Amino acid sequence: MKDDKNGFAEKWGDGGPIYGKQWRNWEYLDQSTGKVAKVDQLRNMIEGLKKKPTGKKHIVNAWKPEDVPNMSLPPCHTMYQATSDGNGGLELQLYQSSCDQFLGVPYNIASYAMLTQIIAQEVGMEAKTFVHTFGDSHFYTGLDQKGICYNANFDELQEKVRPAIGSEDNSSYLDVKAWIDENAPNDKNENKYDHVTAVLQQLSRDTLPMPKLKIAKKPFDELEFEDFEILDYKSHKPIRRYMAV
Repeated sequence: MKDDKNGFAEKWGDGGPIYGKQWRNWEYLDQSTGKVAKVDQLRNMIEGLKKKPTGKKHIVNAWKPEDVPNMSLPPCHTMYQATSDGNGGLELQLYQSSCDQFLGVPYNIASYAMLTQIIAQEVGMEAKTFVHTFGDSHFYTGLDQKGICYNANFDELQEKVRPAIGSEDNSSYLDVKAWIDENAPNDKNENKYDHVTAVLQQLSRDTLPMPKLKIAKKPFDELEFEDFEILDYKSHKPIRRYMAV
């Protein structure tokens, strides 16, 4: 995406006046001049944290009602607020209105944890806490017959999942996945959009040690891709699914 070598923008189009536009270039009508003025919310947050670290007004909002119709998709991660714990630690809380728990939320957690560290470094604090608040939290179940099958057999699926939740053996989730694979429609195209089986597979895995993020000591708006280094990153094999929206 960085250099658009694979034609990402050409294939999927422009997202419209969404996150970056609202964070850094929010427009409004200045009543005193009758002209359009602009607000850099992110810079205001950073400057505000420097002046009053424990203030309660350090907020960045991506939801601008009049611009929503012109966005490819309304903002999912809608607004975030930052403050200091009073001891040099930065705390950031995100409210996310629409939460794709398999493909979207993991990326949002990683990106906002990174943002917390970027802001903390810029204002001379230590990144301490990232809090993630969910609005509509969901998994996608497929495009057509797969989703209908889940809906028709939802109670039975719940009964299958409950023992796995209470078990110390994570592989119990694979028994639930096997039951779905055996009883649900098996269409290769639909399976790509079924996140439920992917979630069950992920829950069957043991967690790995967390990596560390190293960021170059530069002003936040001068940081580039090469200025970020992830240390000691370990992962399981990827579980691939398609975005449903």
